[in-house]
Amino acid sequence: MINTRKDQDYWDPARKGFVTNYPNFPHWKRMDATQMEDRRPLNIYLHTPFCIQRCSYCYYKTINLRGSEKRERMDRYVDTLCREIELSSQRYNLKNRPVISIYFGGGTPSLLFEEQIERIGRTLYDNFTIGDTEFTMEAEPVTITESKAKTMIDLKVNRMSMGVQSFDDEIIKASHRLDDEKKVMRAIDLVKDTGVALNIDLMSGLAGETWDKWHHSVQRAIETGVDSVTVYKTELYSNTEY
Repeated sequence: MINTRKDQDYWDPARKGFVTNYPNFPHWKRMDATQMEDRRPLNIYLHTPFCIQRCSYCYYKTINLRGSEKRERMDRYVDTLCREIELSSQRYNLKNRPVISIYFGGGTPSLLFEEQIERIGRTLYDNFTIGDTEFTMEAEPVTITESKAKTMIDLKVNRMSMGVQSFDDEIIKASHRLDDEKKVMRAIDLVKDTGVALNIDLMSGLAGETWDKWHHSVQRAIETGVDSVTVYKTELYSNTEY
C-alpha cells in the first residue's frame, strides 16, 4: 500500500490521465485473451515506487525511504514484483514470446540494493525470452554506484536514463534534491565508463531558473557527451510542494 499525505491524494481535473492500458479496459473482450498467446514481441515495464526524497515538483505517488525500514520494505516489494513476473509469464503463456524492450522506471530503481536488482533481473530471464533486447534502467545521481552499475551491466542493461533536471546548484537545492553539479558529473562519468548508452533528463522552468541558468544546464548537458538529452517542461499540479 502506498501512503501519501492527504493534500497529495487529490486528482486535478485539469490533468489528463495516463494511458496505462491500450485498448482501454471497456473495449476488451473475452476473445481478446487468445491473442495473448500469439508470437508478437513483448515490451515489459517494471516499476519501483521508492525514492530517497520527494522533489518539490514531483506529482507522482512515491514512497520516501530512509533509515532502518528501507531494506525490509524494499525486500517485500521485490518479493511481490518477482512473483508478479512469474505469474504474468505463466498465466498468459508468455515465456516463449520474444521481448524487444524492458524499461525499469520509478520512483528510483537505482535506490535498490545490488542483490535486489540482480534478483529482479534473474527472474525476468527465467520467465521470458530475452535476447537482443533494449534494457533500460532509470538511475539517480546520488544512488548510482560502481557496484550497482556493474550489477546492471551483468544483467545486460544496455541503456540508462538519469534524472539530472538541472546543472545549477541553487535550482537543485530549491527542488529539494540531494545532488549537486559535482555529484551529477561523477554519476555521468561513472555510467559512461561502463559503455552503456546514457540519456539524461533536463527540466525547463524550474523554480529560480533564468535564461542564463537554463543555458548553462543545456550547455553542460551537451558537453557531457551523453547519447541523448530529454527535455521536459515543468508542469505543476496540486500535490506538488511548489
